[in-house]
Amino acid sequence: MNKLIIILDGASDRGFNTPLKLAKIPNLNFIAQNGKIGLMDVINKNIAPESDQAMISLLGFDLKKVYTGRGILEALGSGIKIENKIYLRCNFASLNENGTIKNIEVIPAKEEIELLKTEFKKFNASLIHTIGHRAVLILNLKSPRVTPSHPGYKIVYNNITSAQSINHKKLYPLISIPLEKDAVETSKIINKITFLSKRLLKNKVLLTRGASNELPKLKPMKNFVLIADMPVELAIGKICKMKVIKKPKDLLDLSRLVLKYIKTNDVYLEIKGPDSFGHQGDKKGKIKALEKIDLEFISKIKNLKNTIICITSDHSTPYTLKSHSKDPVPVLIYNPKVISRGFISKKSSFNETACKKGYLGRFNGKSLLTKLS
Repeated sequence: MNKLIIILDGASDRGFNTPLKLAKIPNLNFIAQNGKIGLMDVINKNIAPESDQAMISLLGFDLKKVYTGRGILEALGSGIKIENKIYLRCNFASLNENGTIKNIEVIPAKEEIELLKTEFKKFNASLIHTIGHRAVLILNLKSPRVTPSHPGYKIVYNNITSAQSINHKKLYPLISIPLEKDAVETSKIINKITFLSKRLLKNKVLLTRGASNELPKLKPMKNFVLIADMPVELAIGKICKMKVIKKPKDLLDLSRLVLKYIKTNDVYLEIKGPDSFGHQGDKKGKIKALEKIDLEFISKIKNLKNTIICITSDHSTPYTLKSHSKDPVPVLIYNPKVISRGFISKKSSFNETACKKGYLGRFNGKSLLTKLS
């Protein structure tokens, strides 16, 4: 049977009355009642994953061995030509009068982008705006081994980062620190760019992370169709030689697309909605996003006959933190040919509390694909 893996980006939360628990999601709960449920540490119990790190782990790769950094994936997925340069993922953030960060995700004006592009030429650097508050910074330098200027991320192993809690904290742009001798010039230029962006944009700043100059080596997964709309997921799909399809915005169109390709392929689908509301601290918005996905998409695919359905998250994005967290994510696996009771109760449901008691127990994300075979 073919496999349908649905990633509800950032849907998982923490606490008792989570958005998943409060949302009216009868279709997700129906699948949970007839499948197996559990909890999953996407990378491990000590890392709050970024979405690209999460996807690589969920596809079965050892992140410590293959991960090279976020920036180059952001560039590849945005259609930027990859050369022998350093690529960094950037956020535009707004600032308070005292220099603290007001909003970590702010959409820049076209004039601001053009101003930075012009001024960054003096550093032999290029800036390419991608989606919303996101951009890619390209440096013609040698080593990418530097720490982020973005205070929401910390390097924990080689190029692997862990998200940091940012809610209710006084945050400042960080000084980028070289992690090896060859990276001294890289951090020096990044710090100059950070300072210059603050001076030029007045109430905004450019934050960097994920400096990288090498694409990860990932084995081909040619039977998979990837449906996603964010650059890093699109990049990973390309590297794995999947058939990559841009996700339509309309959920009904999305269901038609999935039903078309699942007949002959495995499908890996990423749905972004809940994550954005988690970053905004919007509990009600997150609940509504989950209900919309359940009503307009899950209802259309829940009765697939010859398909193993797996539904999970790539990370938790608690609305109380406004950032990714180390919390495990709920996971359900439904095989229509093996009707199972996923939870000890007859009223099983797809949420963090129920999945904690599920048949699958708690496992590592790298083993997800093996559980679908």
